[in-house]
Amino acid sequence: MKNIWKISLIFLLIITLAGCSGEKAKPVDEGKDLAQEKAFGYEEIQKELEGNSKVINITWSNDRTKVAYTLQQDGTEMYEVGEMYLWQVGAESPMAVNEVNDRISGYKWSSDGNYVLADIGTSVSRLGSIVDANSGKLIGNINYIGNAFWSPAANQLLFAKDNPAVVMQVATELNGTTDLYILDVKEQKETKIFEGTEEYYVVPVKWINEKEISATKYYLTSDGGREESITLKL
Repeated sequence: MKNIWKISLIFLLIITLAGCSGEKAKPVDEGKDLAQEKAFGYEEIQKELEGNSKVINITWSNDRTKVAYTLQQDGTEMYEVGEMYLWQVGAESPMAVNEVNDRISGYKWSSDGNYVLADIGTSVSRLGSIVDANSGKLIGNINYIGNAFWSPAANQLLFAKDNPAVVMQVATELNGTTDLYILDVKEQKETKIFEGTEEYYVVPVKWINEKEISATKYYLTSDGGREESITLKL
């Protein structure tokens, strides 16, 4: 009888061990953050955007950590009207900048990637919407002529604005001459740094450094005109 009990115990032990060995092992990465698994890198985001026929104006920040783009509205493809979006590397999805929805021509990033300017319009007179690239919030708007330039320190914008109070001697598309301004983005304060006259208007060319900028004077006459390059110290 004892031998029968021993055999039964041994048999039961074998069945138990076999059952344990057949149990499925838990995956090593169980409990891993699913949001992290779904995060998109630069190449994945670029591929997603390029694969969408309604996406235009794909513009990456200098360090390729954020991208601004326009999602065209249905029926407006011919006019390229759409809503601004931002997508940060590592994020599962983009965020809409609901306050910027227009005929956007392109985007200009500050050097540090914290701000982006949406360039809007179809003529020499432009509207610029300044957006905080981290929060996706609209900071403010500026009106400018031709082009606008971020400073090397990334918190200032250089641009020209028309001045209807000073009428040019020769008729142009402009409402008057132009003056140069610098906008402090954080303070939302504009400072005039140079004035145009009845004889010429002026447009910025670039920041030479934090203390100097390059600009061009355009003299207009009935028989033509001429240009003059100038350097302004701030």
